[in-house]
Amino acid sequence: ESNDFAKIFYHPVVGQILVLNEENEDGHPAILFKFKPDSLGVCATKMVFKDTEEGASICDRVFNEVDESKAVDLVTSAYLKLKETGFLK
Repeated sequence: ESNDFAKIFYHPVVGQILVLNEENEDGHPAILFKFKPDSLGVCATKMVFKDTEEGASICDRVFNEVDESKAVDLVTSAYLKLKETGFLK
């Protein structure tokens, strides 16, 4: 098992993608995805898991499975949703 808690990738549209295996503000296991597209500041989306041993185990498994393709898919989807709102021109 890896002790890694962060991964970094790059995509031409959404910029740097930082993936963190962490806890949310309530102490629940979570995976945070941060990205910074040209038209915005730093954006974030988060997956939060149950605050149980099983939840922590699932969080670790999911984090270990996140590769560049999955990270890009997730943040690109979030970015496109932001664009659909009309807030971004």
